[in-house]
Amino acid sequence: MEGKGGGGSKQNPGKNQDVPVTKGELSNEIVRIMSEHMPTILAQSQENFRKAEEARKAVEEAEKKKKANEEAERRRKAMEDKRAVEEQERKRKAEKDRKNAKDAERLRNEEAERQRNREAQGDGCSYKSFLNCKPTEFHGDNDPVIVTNLLKEIEDIFEISECSRGQRVKYASHLLKGEARHWWNMIKIARGNEAVSAMTWEQFEELVMENYYPKGLMDKLEEEFLKLQQNDMTVPKYTAKFNEKARFAKYQVATEERRIKRYIWGLRAGIRGPVQQERPSTFQEAVELALMVEKENNRQLEEGGDNKRKRENRDDDMKKIKVSGEKTENATEYKPCAICKKTHRGKCWHEDCRNCGKPGNETKDCKADWVCFICKKPGHKIVDCPEWKPLDPQEKAGYSGNRVEYKDTQPLKTKGRVFQLTTENARETPHKK
Repeated sequence: MEGKGGGGSKQNPGKNQDVPVTKGELSNEIVRIMSEHMPTILAQSQENFRKAEEARKAVEEAEKKKKANEEAERRRKAMEDKRAVEEQERKRKAEKDRKNAKDAERLRNEEAERQRNREAQGDGCSYKSFLNCKPTEFHGDNDPVIVTNLLKEIEDIFEISECSRGQRVKYASHLLKGEARHWWNMIKIARGNEAVSAMTWEQFEELVMENYYPKGLMDKLEEEFLKLQQNDMTVPKYTAKFNEKARFAKYQVATEERRIKRYIWGLRAGIRGPVQQERPSTFQEAVELALMVEKENNRQLEEGGDNKRKRENRDDDMKKIKVSGEKTENATEYKPCAICKKTHRGKCWHEDCRNCGKPGNETKDCKADWVCFICKKPGHKIVDCPEWKPLDPQEKAGYSGNRVEYKDTQPLKTKGRVFQLTTENARETPHKK
């Protein structure tokens, strides 16, 4: 018998008839089956996901390794190419150096051959032409100033008279007289005429300096140079004295940087600070800056004369406060000023910093921004100041290049006579401290 509603049926084993199954029973059966198999299904899904993720990571790792290997190979090839280029460049440079050295040697040989030919043909200058330039004789003065001036004068005459290199020692040695001639004869005996004839001017010059440059005196001259300070000299006179004494302290001015540093060190404090602030890169620039600062200082001194007199009058008033060690009835005791360490009333007139315009620190220690010494405005140096008027030739007081002349110094008359200049004439009395 079939039930109504199509609910299904289930078989009765006793009567071989299907028994109807309800929807609820079917749902329960489905739920039961799913409950039994769902963990397995989920586990299988997770396992499949894990394997897929591992496969993906393996592919990514393999791709990374491949890219890393490719990058390493690229770098290796680039390094090899670079080394190959550098090796080629090194070989090219070495070949070029060898060629240049060979060419230089060839040129030297050709010049030496031409020189020998000129001398063989009588080229160069005659001894009479050399003497017509009136070279100074040397009698063996143990004075570095005389020796230095003499050697420089002879070199100038060589250039003017166009003496050949082979004639220089021969002609110069005939200027040695008296004790100096005796010394040269001893050299000829000790070394032999052949060696003396082959001697170069540089070797002769070195021999003269070794014998007539007393080490003790040279040390003293170098010490004088190291102590040289401007003091009350003008900048042109200080510069001339600096250049004069620098000849005997060559190590101290061996480089442009040392020369500038030593020159600035000797300037007066009122000039040294602004020049240091400008950081000059050449000796000529340092000298010109010193000249400009000196001119500006002089102008400020002229304009500030009235203020100075006011300060002096105020100091006199302060001294009158105490009479015979006893305080007057209206006297007031003042504490020392924190800036100038002196006792005074009102604002301190101590010199302000030339950079920031404030008291209490020196220009070289100032932490403020760059301020022009001339117009007191930030952002530029003295040489770029729009308010500064360039120095005219007269104001430079004979300055030219790396050399400054004394206005009142007469040129040395050394032609045609024995040097009369002594060490005392050439050196200034030690500066006042």
